[in-house]
Amino acid sequence: MVCKTLNDKQIEAFLFDVLGYSVDGKEIYNYVDSVPTRTRNIVERIKELHEVGPGANLPGAKGTIWGAYNAVTNYADFHSVVKGNSEEARLNSAFFGNMATLKDRAFTKALQLVKA
Repeated sequence: MVCKTLNDKQIEAFLFDVLGYSVDGKEIYNYVDSVPTRTRNIVERIKELHEVGPGANLPGAKGTIWGAYNAVTNYADFHSVVKGNSEEARLNSAFFGNMATLKDRAFTKALQLVKA
């Protein structure tokens, strides 16, 4: 994942795809207005984590598939809104719930990009 780089548009397309807004090869920018504001805000937060979050400045992170995947997992584990907002609820979501599903989807999409 560290050997394959992505430009900003590709990273954003990866994030929208991970969040369930694939447009089958068409430019997401033509459809971004139809994406809910909450989803756009999540994408912006993950892009910010990709730029300046933990591990973002390590060699092989910024601008790579690994860096984008790392930003998704960081968001899922530490920045997402979790019902209940307790440490136990966050842990359950990260390991078994919605955020675990998000991380799995990001990993699968990242591997698809590596193979492409």
